[in-house]
Amino acid sequence: MDPRGRILPLSYAIVDSENDASSTWFFEKFKEAYGVRQNMYFMSDRNENIWKRNTKDLKILFFSLAKAYTKQQFETIMGRIDQIDTRIRSYLFDIGYRKCSRPYSNCKRTWTMTSNIAESLNNANRLARRLPVIPSTVGLHAVAEGAKKSIVNLNKRMCSCRRFQHYEIPCDHAIAILRYRKLHEANFCSAFYSLKNFRDAYVIPVEPIPCESTWDIPSYISEPKMMPPGPKRSAGRSKFEH
Repeated sequence: MDPRGRILPLSYAIVDSENDASSTWFFEKFKEAYGVRQNMYFMSDRNENIWKRNTKDLKILFFSLAKAYTKQQFETIMGRIDQIDTRIRSYLFDIGYRKCSRPYSNCKRTWTMTSNIAESLNNANRLARRLPVIPSTVGLHAVAEGAKKSIVNLNKRMCSCRRFQHYEIPCDHAIAILRYRKLHEANFCSAFYSLKNFRDAYVIPVEPIPCESTWDIPSYISEPKMMPPGPKRSAGRSKFEH
């Protein structure tokens, strides 16, 4: 979010559910793309692990805990949380107080201490999230074959295995995509392999050969002069060569 309050999504992903595995994968990929920068923090709601099984009051106390400015305020609120569920203190201690509170943080967090920015995007996409996953591109696909992966571009009729563009016939990877999308494979072959061009190659009739006794063969063909082969050169350099 910029100083004017406008939201700019940096990255997004489609995963099976909001769990530890998908969150770890997402942040690892985000780190590869965005890098590590000084005084930069990531904030999440810990998959709502803290208040998922508890009351609404606990949720309010947790956000108050995160927004406290002094350690005294932090401990006062933590004491109230202990009265609801004693397991939460040890859970937060294990992940580190610095990750969930201002007084224990080792960097300045500015005034933004809420996930409402992400929730605004979720609210805007709430209807779209009910739809099945669709491809981001129409002609570009990835085909997994064991540990190997091939990229097929149907629009350009190319595959990273290079057989598609070399023979101008869909390779195994392209055929898998075409069958998945219920497209006719012949429409992605070169015109040279079409039935029409195959027939056109034989459109000129081949005349039958008459009886050999009627052949009129020119003498330069029937009586060719065979010349002896030239001398065979021995291996190595000639003595006249310099």
